[in-house]
Amino acid sequence: MEFLRLLDKYLEYVNENYFEPIDCTFGNVTVSKDFILQRYHAYKKQPIAERFTEIADDMVEQIKKERWLERKIPSKKEVIKKLLPMFKLHSTLALYTDFFTFINRPDMFVFKSKNKLENADVFPYIYLKLFFEGMKGLEGIQHVVIDEMQDYTPVQYAVIKKLYKCKKTILGDFGQAVNPYNSNSVKSFRDLFEKVELVELTKSYRSTYEIITFAQKIQNSNIEPIERHGDEPQIIACDDLYSEISSIRKLLDDFKNSPFTSLGIVCKTNRQAQELYDDLSKTHEVHLLDFNSVKFINGITITTIHMAKGLEFDQVIIPSVSSELYQSEYDRSLLYIACTRAMHKLTLTYYGEITGMLSQ
Repeated sequence: MEFLRLLDKYLEYVNENYFEPIDCTFGNVTVSKDFILQRYHAYKKQPIAERFTEIADDMVEQIKKERWLERKIPSKKEVIKKLLPMFKLHSTLALYTDFFTFINRPDMFVFKSKNKLENADVFPYIYLKLFFEGMKGLEGIQHVVIDEMQDYTPVQYAVIKKLYKCKKTILGDFGQAVNPYNSNSVKSFRDLFEKVELVELTKSYRSTYEIITFAQKIQNSNIEPIERHGDEPQIIACDDLYSEISSIRKLLDDFKNSPFTSLGIVCKTNRQAQELYDDLSKTHEVHLLDFNSVKFINGITITTIHMAKGLEFDQVIIPSVSSELYQSEYDRSLLYIACTRAMHKLTLTYYGEITGMLSQ
């Protein structure tokens, strides 16, 4: 939210200080800088580029009213050409670069590669683009639906708010955020959407009573489980990595003889998922679901918590729930998300010291 406030403060400063009009003479008619500045502020709600178009129209009309002796009335294009140098910067990229100088943090802005923005810069850049150039083509959209609201940043929401003036339905759970750098919250969400009607849905229809109760011991939530019962979640202690993989193989054998059709092995990291896939694929038919996957296949899926969010499995195995891997408050949120991917059966495995989130 602070970054968004800095962007708004910068744009307010730019609006007041980066346009320096001068008297414009066409033939024997001069349009005063005061007239140009007055029209600039009159179109304050429009992007800079659109303002220049409107100002040019007004200047042409002004010229028409004057006595014209020397030559034809100038075209709008000619007038705009005279207006452009009056604005200090001439592109969105120049504006965005200048913003970091304005906040005394020029070191924060670097290109990922030649002329390619880092992901975190994309939406702040679009926010400035809307101020400088504008964006067309979205007027016909009548309703916007956004899922996983907790994974959007305040700047992303600010862009969405400017792009779509229509009604919005925004859904999600701030308890299931997977981006550790996202500081969005219910409060910031209310600040961004002043007239928001917030409806909290608290009943879980995915997991059994036992799984939800178990997950709530990891992270407090006001989710109410439905009265559908199943096995208690199981925690399996192993002697070492070899023993843990052997235990997981046994669970996979049991799954093949069960009525279930989907099993998710939900890992914390991509590396962990890849290593487990390399081991288990030697003895079992397993599928790795990562950012390169093009489809979801039923059966045994090995994936990460980030990829599994929004998915559900009949059975879930969470490997390596050790104190080494799950230790921070962010990790607590990840473990909660992993547990709640299970509909009917949940098993956690580890070797070494179990995470304190499960030993309470």
